[in-house]
Amino acid sequence: RPGRGRATMASSDAVLHAEDAQVVDALDEMSRLLNTGLDRRSIELILALCEAGVNADALAAAINEIREQASAAPAGHPGAAARSGRER
Repeated sequence: RPGRGRATMASSDAVLHAEDAQVVDALDEMSRLLNTGLDRRSIELILALCEAGVNADALAAAINEIREQASAAPAGHPGAAARSGRER
């Protein structure tokens, strides 16, 4: 029966999605406890990049470099609004 395999695959996808959500929940909580400054969406993106094979050390170095550049940006620079939570 062709339809039956699809239901099983959908069930498997739902279980994987629930497990992914639990992983992101745990990482989000750890991030808050460690005061990393990463929001949930950033954590999801970082996790996806790591799962896609991006080197975690290189990714961490890139994130730190971006943060350093953003903190050094002049007040009128577009990056300054992002740091303060204001959009232009």
